[in-house]
Amino acid sequence: MTWQEYQLATSKFYEKFETFGNITHNIQIPDRLTGQLRQVDVWGEIYVGSHTITMLIDAKFRKIKLDVKDVEEVESLGRAVKANKIAIVTSCGWTAPAEKYANLSAIDLKIMDTEEALDLILEDKWFMCYNCEDECVIMDSDGVIYQEDSGLFFIWYSGKCRNCGNIYFYCPACGDRKILEKNDKYECRCNHIWKKNKDELMIKFRGFKAFQRIDNRRKIPIEFLYWINGYTKEYWGRLIISTIAMDTDKQNTHYFAIAPDGSLVKPDMMDDDEAVFFFPVI
Repeated sequence: MTWQEYQLATSKFYEKFETFGNITHNIQIPDRLTGQLRQVDVWGEIYVGSHTITMLIDAKFRKIKLDVKDVEEVESLGRAVKANKIAIVTSCGWTAPAEKYANLSAIDLKIMDTEEALDLILEDKWFMCYNCEDECVIMDSDGVIYQEDSGLFFIWYSGKCRNCGNIYFYCPACGDRKILEKNDKYECRCNHIWKKNKDELMIKFRGFKAFQRIDNRRKIPIEFLYWINGYTKEYWGRLIISTIAMDTDKQNTHYFAIAPDGSLVKPDMMDDDEAVFFFPVI
């Protein structure tokens, strides 16, 4: 992968903003002081009511972690082009001092490795905070839970607004999106009840008597989300005949695999020489 391809992948990742505004990549914007043209990897103009929020996204295709100097340089560029928000997407993470500097400067940091960059980015991962209208919420907490009684997979996304501290969740099953403040409770159209408990996201599944924490569940391979959303085999083929471990709504562990034809199989149905246990490293 080249840095140009990585930059393009970063742009496609942020194209989810298209419902709110406009995203362009590899453009030049005049410096607010000198008028000199400055190169910008990805530029977003997000429309909230009568306001336009500008966002600078810088793609760092690196083999080493970002340091404070890297974050400072992007922050300086953001000021020069009058960006309201700044985000840095990198392939190799960042140092602790760089993260601290970014947090203090309200700069979003995201890791997108080469494999992820080459994949098609899923929908509904980024939203504008409808509460404070001044922060881009990263829906970076997601998961899938197996529902034991129905045999269906329950998908959810959530993120925290760094500005107002509220938790934003999205339920793809019914399409409900909601910001939870303090100890708010909300019943989505699936009849599940969601609530915020301090900084934790809780859910009471339909028909269940008690709330359970949902944002600390086991992560599953992102390829599984491609499979469940109906993408072609090229996106989930790595999971073929690999055992996937997934949490259930009754707080057990469910094991299964995806067959070459895209169907689900249980591990006890596979031959011993076929079973390869796959546990994602998070």
